[in-house]
Amino acid sequence: MRDHMIVAMMVLLSGLLALAGVAWDRIEPVTSQKVSGLHYFNGSKAKYWGNANSSVYTGQGAFFEACENSLPIESSEGNGALRFRTKLPSGYWSVILRIAHGHPVNFVRYGGRQAYLSLHIRWAKGTEDLEIRLISGEAKPGLKVKDYVSPSPQWQTVNIPVADFVSEAPSIDLTRITVLQILGVGNYPDESLVYIDRISVTPSLDALYVEMVKVNQLGYLPDSPRIFILGYEPGGIGGIEPSSLTFNVRKDDTGETVLTDGVLTRDDPPITNWDTWDKSGDIVYHGDFSQITDLGEYVIEIPQLGQYSYPFGIGNHVYTDALRDLLRFFYYARSGEEMVEPYSEGYTRQAFFVEDRVAPYNFREGTRDVRGGWFDAGDPHKDIHAQVQPMWFLLEILENFRHKIGPGSLNIPESDGVHSDLYFLTRYGLDWMMRMCNPDGSVHFFVGYSPDGFKQARGSVSGVSSYSASTVAAIFAKAYRIYKPVPEFSDYADSLLMQAEKCWNWLQQHPENVDPKRSDGKSYGYAKDEEQDQAQRLVAAIELYETTGNELYNDYFKKNYRSPFAFKNSDWAGIIAQIRNNAVNLGYMDYIASKRPGIDSAIRDELKAEYIKQSDRILDHIENVPYKPGIVASNHIYWGSNGVLAGNVYTLLRVYEWTGKAKYRDAALENIHWICGRNPVSYCMISGHGDKPTDFYSFYWTDLSHQPPGYMTGGINEFALADYIEYPWKRYAAVHVAPTQEPWLGWNAQMCYALGYFTGAIGSTR
Repeated sequence: MRDHMIVAMMVLLSGLLALAGVAWDRIEPVTSQKVSGLHYFNGSKAKYWGNANSSVYTGQGAFFEACENSLPIESSEGNGALRFRTKLPSGYWSVILRIAHGHPVNFVRYGGRQAYLSLHIRWAKGTEDLEIRLISGEAKPGLKVKDYVSPSPQWQTVNIPVADFVSEAPSIDLTRITVLQILGVGNYPDESLVYIDRISVTPSLDALYVEMVKVNQLGYLPDSPRIFILGYEPGGIGGIEPSSLTFNVRKDDTGETVLTDGVLTRDDPPITNWDTWDKSGDIVYHGDFSQITDLGEYVIEIPQLGQYSYPFGIGNHVYTDALRDLLRFFYYARSGEEMVEPYSEGYTRQAFFVEDRVAPYNFREGTRDVRGGWFDAGDPHKDIHAQVQPMWFLLEILENFRHKIGPGSLNIPESDGVHSDLYFLTRYGLDWMMRMCNPDGSVHFFVGYSPDGFKQARGSVSGVSSYSASTVAAIFAKAYRIYKPVPEFSDYADSLLMQAEKCWNWLQQHPENVDPKRSDGKSYGYAKDEEQDQAQRLVAAIELYETTGNELYNDYFKKNYRSPFAFKNSDWAGIIAQIRNNAVNLGYMDYIASKRPGIDSAIRDELKAEYIKQSDRILDHIENVPYKPGIVASNHIYWGSNGVLAGNVYTLLRVYEWTGKAKYRDAALENIHWICGRNPVSYCMISGHGDKPTDFYSFYWTDLSHQPPGYMTGGINEFALADYIEYPWKRYAAVHVAPTQEPWLGWNAQMCYALGYFTGAIGSTR
């Protein structure tokens, strides 16, 4: 066997040493909790290991006992083990193991070249060797298991340094490991039987968990409550008595202690359905350091454990840089445009779909100019339905915070040096929506692309949809109010309102839900049903009435208004659904804010009361649930949970403005804290920000070591990765997959509003 030195890598110390200016000594971590790493296969959680996860290949006389060409699982072995029953008198056998349908694993997260690939393995019959390969692109380095461990009928762990794979193939991209392959070695005519019940990647053999202290890595405002979380697995602090724990606050640069012996409070909620909320697997405490008000950079220390937080700031502008990057996301997401300097700021990329100026229809002859627009998320399609939330929130930001985003501050090509860059950033989306409109007021829904996606030069344009017409009517009417007062944009605003009214007239001629079909006769993804269509018509009526004062629109709204619980807008326990889920809430918010004389005060009061009820439910959960997520129900940490949290920020801030009660404003900040690092996985979920930043899922930003900042991911998803991660609120960055790490236009825009509300002007300092 090869003789390897065990690398003792402690994540905290390596992270701290990377920080510039750190000059003070830190206590060694004291914990019984180890870094769990990534489970490629974990028998205790595996329920299915079919064709999506594994494939078996044999040839020229080799035998492999497969199950429908997939790896069988032996439930009685270990924790549930993969079974390799084979013979190899000649030829070959190999097994392809995929995690999350072959999406890449980022080994760099787990220690890079210092990491280990670990297998828990038992030779039940025979002593034949196995070869393990890591595959990334053309690189396929392979290593023999018997070079690291002697075969045994007893269960044992073999630890293979990732550095050895790199030595075999120096070009391998450790940020994009897509496949793990296991192959038979040598020739053996007699049966071999090998079980493997765990395959994992870990930063080192004895890496201690040193992220118990969780903070908002962007920082905290000086005039708001400031709370950090201490979270560890049961038994994670050994025999140390939790009641003996205290916390200190230190300055990050000098180590000067500014608060000593802070009190920790156990988060043990008094709610009866505790099991439905206990989803992190952690013992959770929190500490309040609101008395620290001096501006600066700090860390939290738990001296009894030698545990430290990532650095964070206290200041009025701690969110400014992230806000700028979140807004620039809309530049990087442009379709048909090459990212070039000086605007790309180091993140150049080619233009995709440059021939969308002559995109064909998929239902009739001819072509159409649908150039521009934004990619919906990590994938290439562009659709009108997905513009509701992003455009509405960008317009809200433009209306309320344009003084914070000055001329040239976003460094986009259209900047004129006179007006806020928000006018041009938002207009890019409005212009694409206009290209999807027809003179009669109808609006095409979708620009689709084949499975080859970004290999295409152009997409194909769908038929029209009534939801699209309602969306354009609503967004263009709202945009008119914001662009019209600026003389240079006055004519442009008029064109928007003219199109909005055309769309409304077309809708009156088509009262039914118009749902375009694909070329195969099926509905598109993201199509809307009758109820959703009717709800969006209400939003259009609200915005057109607010813009024009024409009672025709107000009459339509009052005649067709339905309670906040209609239109699939009802949530758990009689609470309004999140803004992230239903655009009718956006229209209702503008109805509440309207100063038009024809507004129905009873409807306004009903809506206000229900949003306040929703906000009170959120406050209750922030107060009583470990990690303090501001959500309505315990199952809201799903695909796009960060969008739920950011959408709830908006609701809480509206209620704060209606009531003047600071508790709603403070609750909104709690959700920002979760997104920015004070969560069960300690990730700041905005790319390029925090000391533990996320990467994001994308078909066009595929270099995980060089992705632009400002992409907010969907976030923790308790319904994804269950086969690999035990606790639902720890299911995030195991692999590079859409259900956790995909960005979306709407989520990013909602987070822009959240940070825009709380920060100063871009370019300002603490």
